[in-house]
Amino acid sequence: MNNSLSLTLRALLFLSAILLTACTGTDDIIVTNGNTDACGNVIDHIEVLDAEGVAEAGHTIYRLSSTLWKIDDITYNVLPNGIAVDKAQSKGQATPVERIKLNGRTLPLVGIGAGAFSGCADMTAVSIPQSVLSIGDRAFDGCIGLTSVRLPDGLTHLGESAFVGCTGLTAIALPSGVDSIAAKAFAGCTNLASVTLPASVQYIAPFAFQGCSRLTSFVVPDGVKGIETSVFDGCTKLASVRLPESVGEIGAAAFRDCRSLASVAIPSGVKHIGDLAFSGCRSLTAIALPSAVLTIGTSTFSGCSALTNVYCYAAETPQITSVTFTAEQHNVATLHVPSAALSDYLFDLRWSQFKSLVPLD
Repeated sequence: MNNSLSLTLRALLFLSAILLTACTGTDDIIVTNGNTDACGNVIDHIEVLDAEGVAEAGHTIYRLSSTLWKIDDITYNVLPNGIAVDKAQSKGQATPVERIKLNGRTLPLVGIGAGAFSGCADMTAVSIPQSVLSIGDRAFDGCIGLTSVRLPDGLTHLGESAFVGCTGLTAIALPSGVDSIAAKAFAGCTNLASVTLPASVQYIAPFAFQGCSRLTSFVVPDGVKGIETSVFDGCTKLASVRLPESVGEIGAAAFRDCRSLASVAIPSGVKHIGDLAFSGCRSLTAIALPSAVLTIGTSTFSGCSALTNVYCYAAETPQITSVTFTAEQHNVATLHVPSAALSDYLFDLRWSQFKSLVPLD
């Protein structure tokens, strides 16, 4: 009798433990029309709203945690000022919700989180609501099927590698609220042929457009102070680039392998030109170095096989290395320098390697 009672008590305790676990877990709780689940727990009341604030039907909604909700194939993170896409498994046209109403609070979509659509190779288009203010790092990394995207007018932040490797993307226009382009933001977008930047952009980070091999022209906005490392590295079809007078430095490999670049006007205030900055620019026939230039790096003009004229306006010989220019350029190119500084260039160990050195005047 005691053994039978003991077994019964153990069975009841085991069953109670199972029910307690089932009623206290939060994963994959489906939202129903009621306010409580099967265990009597209160369920958050949530609705998906359209742009006009009208509740939409037909959505499948799960609560994954107190701050994570899955609506259809996209997971959203609840923030103090709205919601952000956390992770998606989208194919074809991706359409994040405009806003939700959670326990009486209306929360607009304000962000696309880091890596949110990363790897969605079968996604061909995405509709980003106008309420979105921020797109996180790697948000669309590797979305090779994405051919076009319209960024919202209120966007103020675009993260690192946001569209890296989006090989199907052909054009991009940034809204006026964006003031910087993050590192590798569009690197590897091999079909990107058109980029429009607003006047608000003050900084373009390293590698931002590296490998955009279909890009043919580019206008750098006024106010940008430097062309950073490898910004246009590997843009093999880039034939025209406008640099503003605000630029004071050209970074390492900034224009490396821009094979179609036949000419470039270096702004008058540029003081430093980095290693390999114009390496591989095989269409470049002449280069004018401004009077402000102080240093030019190693192998800066290596591979510039068409370079035949170098104009240096600096009154004092800039610091260069023995391989800033190639041996072939020393033999075939003509170096033009200020007449008052001609003797300084002739007696400089590096600059005097040019066989043809003539005054500018």
